[in-house]
Amino acid sequence: MSLNKGELSRRYEQGKELVWRKAMQDASRLGVEIVFEARKLGESCAIYKKRSSQDYCDMAARLLAEYPPELAFYIARQVTSEFGPAIGYIPTPPLMEAIEHVEGLDPAHSSAGRTMQAGRTLVAALYSLTSIDDARETFAALRNHEMRDSVREGLRSVDKMVAQYITGDNPVAPQSLPG
Repeated sequence: MSLNKGELSRRYEQGKELVWRKAMQDASRLGVEIVFEARKLGESCAIYKKRSSQDYCDMAARLLAEYPPELAFYIARQVTSEFGPAIGYIPTPPLMEAIEHVEGLDPAHSSAGRTMQAGRTLVAALYSLTSIDDARETFAALRNHEMRDSVREGLRSVDKMVAQYITGDNPVAPQSLPG
């Protein structure tokens, strides 16, 4: 089945809504207030001293250990709203890069389950972007092959056709993608 770009974009937007709803359901079920958790995380992990993705390993490890993946992403994104203006940059990208390299966070406790959780957190990040093309470009920039596989599986669990487009697996023929 081949979809045109408009249909893929519509399905991407539906997936975005699905991921957001999952995060909000988890927050409600767990009694988590996203703004409060973001402030607590940023302060306790000394965000004012961070610059590179390696500096964010502690935050990444806490997000993965303490929250379901979709909720972890939305807390990470809220960290940007809470601290970005004060620190002078957007902390979400280096934090997501630290999550991409989950096996380096604590090699003694690395596991397939943690890689899967990190992959689902990155799926939520991909579904937060402005467009399906932005998601495709961001996926292409993932360097960790094990994480790419995990993200690929997570994307498929949301929408197989959108996953194929984002990952470049069995891509839709260019002539069927106007504009």
